[in-house]
Amino acid sequence: MITNVLTIDVEDWYHGLVPIAKWRECEDRIVDSTRRILDIVDEAGARSTFFILGDVADLHPELVQEIAARGHEVATHGYHHELVYRLTPEAFEQDVARSLASLRAAVTAPVVAYRAPFFSIVRVTLGTRCAGIVGVALRFQRLPRAQLSLRHSQRAP
Repeated sequence: MITNVLTIDVEDWYHGLVPIAKWRECEDRIVDSTRRILDIVDEAGARSTFFILGDVADLHPELVQEIAARGHEVATHGYHHELVYRLTPEAFEQDVARSLASLRAAVTAPVVAYRAPFFSIVRVTLGTRCAGIVGVALRFQRLPRAQLSLRHSQRAP
């Protein structure tokens, strides 16, 4: 694991804004913008964790490989950038599994961190409706709780 003070979410402008069925109609800007960020971070001599969507990994495995080759940590941001508190534990498990498969197909380094899209693991998510979400994340990642990127708000937006 990399110790750093900077983490990057690798998602394109339309992820989370445009319906999934229309994503392929949107202009893809992720490769150029991520490479610009990589250059800036590299020029500073820093290392970062890049939380990458599985969708991005499937479309651009070479970008995931480049991030790892430059010495940065590859982590998962889910597959479709969906709000966790809107998913059932089963749907969440499928989303994480699919994203991990996509990332692991691109790189051999272990993927050991997860960040929820829109920081959507909130107290509501941890309640009875989706009580299994964090357990699923921990089982997939085999991480201590401290490594999950959680935002503790009182309720979902």
